[in-house]
Amino acid sequence: MINPELIIVHDTAGRLTKGNTVGYLKKNKRKVSYHVVIERDGTIVQMAPFNRRCHHAGRSDYKGRKWCNGFSIGIAMVNPGALTGTVERAKAYFGEVYTEGVFERRSPYHGTSHLWLKYTDAQLEALDRVVTEIRSAYGEIPVTGHYVVSPGRKFDPLPGLSFASLGSVDEPEPDQPITPPEPADKVLAKSSRKYRANAGLKNVLGGSAAAGIGLEVVKVGGLENIQAIKSYMDAVSGFVTAYGVPMVIGALLVGWAITEAIQHWSKEDYEEGRYEPSAEADAS
Repeated sequence: MINPELIIVHDTAGRLTKGNTVGYLKKNKRKVSYHVVIERDGTIVQMAPFNRRCHHAGRSDYKGRKWCNGFSIGIAMVNPGALTGTVERAKAYFGEVYTEGVFERRSPYHGTSHLWLKYTDAQLEALDRVVTEIRSAYGEIPVTGHYVVSPGRKFDPLPGLSFASLGSVDEPEPDQPITPPEPADKVLAKSSRKYRANAGLKNVLGGSAAAGIGLEVVKVGGLENIQAIKSYMDAVSGFVTAYGVPMVIGALLVGWAITEAIQHWSKEDYEEGRYEPSAEADAS
């Protein structure tokens, strides 16, 4: 359960056939989900209660608050996303071609893509209604886009959608500065238990290797040239001889335990929505 404090608008980045996205969301293996899907004809499909966590934002950060799935409502507009080709004949990544409703716009927030399929008037009117209803229930919570909370990693919704006045064609004014992928791909990753566990495993293995090299260096320099530490090195050598094998076995066991923990936490992150959504997946 969540307490909604933010609305995030998405594109489905899939086929436009009515019901296609809804059908995909019901059975997709990665458990991508939105609270609301708005079809091209303006049909509003609520997929989950607004106080239930859905997996729509993935790695995200809104004004310093990470993992937006835990406090946001996801609204998905049925749209193919970024297109290639020309305005007269634009193509989606999954092969569909569009000859009407395509517009060209470059944006500092939308990567290198510049061709897009317009939302329909019915979709924009429906989006207005949904936001109005949500705010009537949860107060004047802010509205933002996926590219704002996952900068450099996601480029939806379309350029030209104003969050302050939904349905306009003004250039959007993000709620926070848009930057390269650093916040989404590195900062958030480094805060995860998986990252810390991986770092710990590297330290264990690296430390073991460094200790072994250090012993060899001390042996060469100390036993041959520094008689003052000979007794110390004899004690160290005796310790290594007696406990070297158990130490290696112990290090391997620690490495195995950390690896198992990483796998467990990866599964937990997946189930809680802390992963990169597959909104780009072919929803056929």
